[in-house]
Amino acid sequence: IKDVLNLLKDYFGAILMERSDRHSWTGDAYTSQAAALAAFGNFPFIRKNLLYTSTQDNGIASYSLYWVLSLLDYYNYTGDAETLALLAENACGKLDAAYNHYDALPRLWFYGWDERLGAGFEAPDFREPQTAYRMLAIGTWRQFAAAMRRAGKPALAGKYDRYADEKTEALRRDPRWYEGLGLFAATDAANAGFATPAEREALLTQSFSDRLQRVSYSPFNQYFVLQALAALGAYDRALHTVDDCWGGQLRYGATTFFEVFRPSWNDCKKAANDAPVNNQCGYTSLTHPWSAGVTKWLSEEVLGIKPLLPGFVRFAVKPHLTGSLTRVAGGVPTPRRSATPRGLLSCRWGRGMSAPASIWTRQKRNGRRWYEHKDQAPALSRQSDHGGSAHWR
Repeated sequence: IKDVLNLLKDYFGAILMERSDRHSWTGDAYTSQAAALAAFGNFPFIRKNLLYTSTQDNGIASYSLYWVLSLLDYYNYTGDAETLALLAENACGKLDAAYNHYDALPRLWFYGWDERLGAGFEAPDFREPQTAYRMLAIGTWRQFAAAMRRAGKPALAGKYDRYADEKTEALRRDPRWYEGLGLFAATDAANAGFATPAEREALLTQSFSDRLQRVSYSPFNQYFVLQALAALGAYDRALHTVDDCWGGQLRYGATTFFEVFRPSWNDCKKAANDAPVNNQCGYTSLTHPWSAGVTKWLSEEVLGIKPLLPGFVRFAVKPHLTGSLTRVAGGVPTPRRSATPRGLLSCRWGRGMSAPASIWTRQKRNGRRWYEHKDQAPALSRQSDHGGSAHWR
């Protein structure tokens, strides 16, 4: 992952040769910063990049919403209420703009390099990316409302909940609104969180059953597909997709992840790590941080560690072992340096265990040890169980 998250002077970017876009793209930074949160915990640097990109959207409507989601990721991992308050007005401006043009969208300009999204900048203004953008708006309003409620801003929480409720109710005037959605619109619908169990099952069957078709040409968009598969409970399909997209790149010879990728490249390459053909993105970047989102997804959905309250004051440990995956071990950096060594929350888990084999935590400020059973850890206490998820603080 260290090779994937490249730095250009003092901000996130990609190593690009003979291309004019060697700067931090605001939407690209969403997945790059997500990976950095889960892998490095370099919270001050992520904050700096949020401030740097706060006044930029690169002319792309969805990138404004991805910036808001990046802010929420940062808040959830750090508990930095001061920065959330500092940037809340900026976020509200972006969210209000999405509401104001929801029914008569501006030109989207870009939603991903996949041909099903209009092949990048070529032709993204048709039903699939437009529907995906509207679903993204609903989900972002809802997530921002939840953050405002936690931050003690009930008026703002109510405002954005009303936005989400209004557009969801309008959508449901067609009781079969989900029919005909492609992979990406279905992805953003699933991630928006409003679908009923019957609608979720319909989305899963309709849009995520075909292993080939659920692979995105852009690993950037593949991150959102993984989030949707997790939201729909399809962890086996998600891991197959991880293998097809990122595993395929490793089999190709990648040492860093690419801007775009097709699994079929492995069938036609002339040599190990052969340069791929050029395409709608021009020269293919072979070191592109927007493809790093899988790092955060694996940490939260396979290792299973994610914050439930900002700053990991309360968190869940809920690994998902499926298929041939029988054990998992790893760690997630947190700001709670007094409770965990170097702020790292780590655990080991094996299939068949009802509890983690161990959680690495700090017994005292001047000492550390392994706690072989979670209930022995004085810095962590079990709160509740919901559907197999152990909640801790």
